[in-house]
Amino acid sequence: MVNKTKKLKKKILLVFFSHRLIDLEDHLSREMSCPSRHIYCLTCLQYSMEKFARTRSIPLCHLTLCDYELSRCDIAFIPLERRISDRLFQLAKGQQRPQCSKCYFYIDVNEIEDFYDHIDGCDGDLVPCKYCFCPYSIDQLEDHTVQCRNDKSSQNDKLVYFIMKRTKYPFTKEQIQIFIQQKKKENSGDLDPLTVVNALAVFGNNLILEKISYDSSYRTDISM
Repeated sequence: MVNKTKKLKKKILLVFFSHRLIDLEDHLSREMSCPSRHIYCLTCLQYSMEKFARTRSIPLCHLTLCDYELSRCDIAFIPLERRISDRLFQLAKGQQRPQCSKCYFYIDVNEIEDFYDHIDGCDGDLVPCKYCFCPYSIDQLEDHTVQCRNDKSSQNDKLVYFIMKRTKYPFTKEQIQIFIQQKKKENSGDLDPLTVVNALAVFGNNLILEKISYDSSYRTDISM
């Protein structure tokens, strides 16, 4: 396993598990969607996936060093025997989204055909829309501004929709509305999208679902 937190100057890397050298251009390695973008040779990766399947454990990027939970999308890109991939599909949480190391938002891989297209195309330089105040890249801003200007939805609805596609775990519109409403009660200042996304990531999937589902005091106070 290799950490790819900086642009690589060499294409030859030493693999963590087998201590063998790999060439990044020979298509015999895979880069994971975790924040550190760990790189595995296929032999190491297939071995670890087979172990997760055999022990019926939730597949992770690395059992001890990286707790990123593989989604079904991650597994689909790993060449495995059908019986192994079928079992992993049943074990995978399938909800944790990969995070972009440049813009720091999470990526909805179900809507982005190629995760690496986002990584390669994102420079982290986001500009807020003058209508909804949500940040977009320069390439997206012009088209979004035209659409946003003609969209009669409230600013809060636009904020919620923007956040829905960029959280670490998928949440419903109502869940995010309640969470934002709660944060506004705790903090009188404006909430920017990344702050909300980071706060939701800290709570995690199970905790926030439980908190929102059973805390009825906030259900009656949604004015968005």
